[in-house]
Amino acid sequence: MLDIGKKKYSDDGVWKEYEGARLKIGRAASSDYMSATEALDRPYKRQIDKGTLSAKKRRDLNIRAIARAVLVDWDGVGEAGEALPYSEELGVKALSNDPDLLEFVIDISIENSNYVARAEKKQPTKLKVTKNGYMIMALNSNSLNNWNSKAKRCPPLKRSQT
Repeated sequence: MLDIGKKKYSDDGVWKEYEGARLKIGRAASSDYMSATEALDRPYKRQIDKGTLSAKKRRDLNIRAIARAVLVDWDGVGEAGEALPYSEELGVKALSNDPDLLEFVIDISIENSNYVARAEKKQPTKLKVTKNGYMIMALNSNSLNNWNSKAKRCPPLKRSQT
């Protein structure tokens, strides 16, 4: 059943590595991005409605919205050897000058699995079969390695006699 009472996605951005830098990237479907796009498009509404807005201007508006609401922070980014703190203007500059960076940020921001609320993420299950045929199911690799109380012992599978 779809539970509409729980928030499905986290509003926090995610930190991702790109060419030795760390980038904090928010969801493209966030209300912040929608608001930024709406505010930036407002002065060009007539041109957008008529379909006369140039491709260059549309790209510039998109980059500005991404720099304002999707690429929200960074670490290890600089110019001429000097580290620079994140700002919208520097974000626009970086995204405009590096099409691969722009594509990377867009790809991360549209992948919903990056933003699943922390409580919703399921731990992967690990399985191990012991010498006597018991299967050990664990929530994480530590419980497999330590054989601690988080592991659940399951009886061995019986093979049918045919």
